[in-house]
Amino acid sequence: MNSEPLSVLLVEDDEQAAAVLESLFAGAGLPIVWRRKGCVAAALKEAREDAPSVVFLSLQLKEADAARILDQWFSSAPDAPVVCLTTPTTLNALPHAFARGATGYLPAGCRDADLARHVLHGAVIARAARQTELRQSLKTLFSISSHAIFVIDPESGKILAANPYARTLYGYLPEELARMSFDELAVESVEAGPVRPKHGRPKKPFRARHTTKSGLVLDVEVTPIMAELPEGPRTVVLVRDLTEERQREEEIQFLQEFNSLILDSLPFAITVKAENHRVTYQNRVSIATFGFLVGKIFSLGLEASESEADGPGRTTARTADLDWKGAPFSVTLLTIRDVRTGESILIELAQDVSSQRRIQNELIQAQRMEAVGNLAGGIAHDFNNLLSGILGYANLIQAVGEENEQVAQYAQIIEETCIRASELTQQLLQFARRKTGGTEVFDLNTIIRYAAKLLRASGKKEIPLAQKLSAKKILVRGEPAQVQQMVVNLGLNTFESMNEGQITIGTHAAASEAGSELAGKGIPEGPWAVIEIHDTGRVIDQESLAALFDAYSPQKVGGGPVGLGLSVAHAIIRAHQGRVLVESDPKRGNVVRIYLPQILEAIEEDTPEPEDLPRGNETVLVVDDEEVIRNLMLTSLSRFGYRVLVATGAEEGLRLYSLFKNDINLIMLDIGLPGMDGTKVYQLIRAINPQARVIFFTGSDSPKGMKMLAKDERVDWIAKPISLKRLTQKMRQALDADATTKNSKSGAEKK
Repeated sequence: MNSEPLSVLLVEDDEQAAAVLESLFAGAGLPIVWRRKGCVAAALKEAREDAPSVVFLSLQLKEADAARILDQWFSSAPDAPVVCLTTPTTLNALPHAFARGATGYLPAGCRDADLARHVLHGAVIARAARQTELRQSLKTLFSISSHAIFVIDPESGKILAANPYARTLYGYLPEELARMSFDELAVESVEAGPVRPKHGRPKKPFRARHTTKSGLVLDVEVTPIMAELPEGPRTVVLVRDLTEERQREEEIQFLQEFNSLILDSLPFAITVKAENHRVTYQNRVSIATFGFLVGKIFSLGLEASESEADGPGRTTARTADLDWKGAPFSVTLLTIRDVRTGESILIELAQDVSSQRRIQNELIQAQRMEAVGNLAGGIAHDFNNLLSGILGYANLIQAVGEENEQVAQYAQIIEETCIRASELTQQLLQFARRKTGGTEVFDLNTIIRYAAKLLRASGKKEIPLAQKLSAKKILVRGEPAQVQQMVVNLGLNTFESMNEGQITIGTHAAASEAGSELAGKGIPEGPWAVIEIHDTGRVIDQESLAALFDAYSPQKVGGGPVGLGLSVAHAIIRAHQGRVLVESDPKRGNVVRIYLPQILEAIEEDTPEPEDLPRGNETVLVVDDEEVIRNLMLTSLSRFGYRVLVATGAEEGLRLYSLFKNDINLIMLDIGLPGMDGTKVYQLIRAINPQARVIFFTGSDSPKGMKMLAKDERVDWIAKPISLKRLTQKMRQALDADATTKNSKSGAEKK
């Protein structure tokens, strides 16, 4: 204020509330001299001794209820305007307060400086209306007020005077306003015409829309007060511009809607609660998870400690894993102490971690399977070496026991058993292999037969597994081990989903042509090799079918929960440029059809093993860390006329070759030597003699490291377990080719 400070008597027994009120008016820039009393009796005595300009009277004093406080004050109070300080529990006393003469009210804890200024100005006007100096008071108020003030003829509504702020706000000159009525300023109003409040008492403020001289529409709050002036009764109208306040409200509303949009987009449940766990807000996930809870008491069981958030504005958090109706949840409870009220606000963040638990379990299972794969690979490698010895010596028995038909028959049985065991070992090696081998053309029927053997060994014995394979070879190009894994994954998921019924795995060829049924199902034109897995388990609904191959889909083929098995199978199908179709019918059961591009050209047939073991007289070097292999080579090859040198490892093999390189005609080398693998040893041997010929011993049909040597005509390989028939044949091919090359060079030199 630019004039003398106002004297305000505050009747309040709450020191904190008094401090907030004084701070509010200090922030509003109003010079006020405060006097405070904690009870009505002391305040009345103070008012009689030194009359205040305005009295702020709390209706929540500890000494009495609101009605008794009002009666006690107004029954003996001096002529000073009274502003009531209310709380939600004392709002119902306001009609009684206005009836007794209160000029206005202010909510406890109010922080709106404009509202506080407006209420104070109303009290000042009411005070001035009771005094003969109203004209001077109005003049002073006109000059200092930051609100528009109009003096209006209560009968005609004509504007008699307006303060500078009113003229500035509306853009009119004094003489222009003198020709207008107050109603001409209004565009919309909840009340028509100038209101006529009782003498000296303000009518309840109402909102309206006014227009300025320039046509700008203002949102305003209008408070009319009836005053008795020397010229007669007049209506004094206080107008508060709400445009900025409305803009702030719109901004707040926008922020609230924006925050709600963000909170609704989060993937976890957010529940806001009062200190007693009564819900005040839920986001979309919270409602979907727990139901609509606003206004209800709700808790997941995580409680805030009494010592938490013990300071205003302080936030603390507690986190725990809890179960809600059988589902695991990760719950975080934030406790925030409200600066204004001192009450705690609880924000409960809850996320269903069922998927994470499944992922964790699948990861553990995958790690176990990796360990099993490594173990299987190691076992298969050692088993192959043992089978090499058994098969090799069986071949020897056949060679030396040709005249004894019964011995030869027994040896033949041993050989056939070793071959079957070797097939099983090869499957273990394919299962254990972590990196994919090269692609090749292979017969799909052979892969299905291998996969069926694994499924019979691993699946439920009470569920029959039948095969319905094409009579002709069906060729595809790809990684055989991956295709086998895909079939096994699909088969195992089907087994696990069934308690009864039958599974049939079949193959056939199909062609997709323009306009055909297959083309209509999304299968591109061309020839296709089809794997069909049919089961008679329970059917799958259409919604589950759509997500069947997603990781952690809630369905198996045939129903039931599934982890990574089907998604891995789907990835293998995509990697082979394949397609998959799934049908589920209550009568026929479930059918999964995998379409892989078919190769129409023929593949070379395996060369049959010779009946007789070829002989020779050349020198060969055998490098293998397995004693049974070394002994077999030494015994058998020596018997067939070869001179044999053996080495237990890479270093010894290189040393022997360096010493006898001119005598050694062929090297037989284990590709998996410890310390230095066979391909590295071969490179070192080639550095000594670029013409050296090598046959590698490998543990699988697709040996690792052989790609780089595939184009080298001086390199061949044979898979363990080693058949002496096959080995001696390869030896003769390599040695005879070397002899042919030498003879060709010798003939060329003579010419």
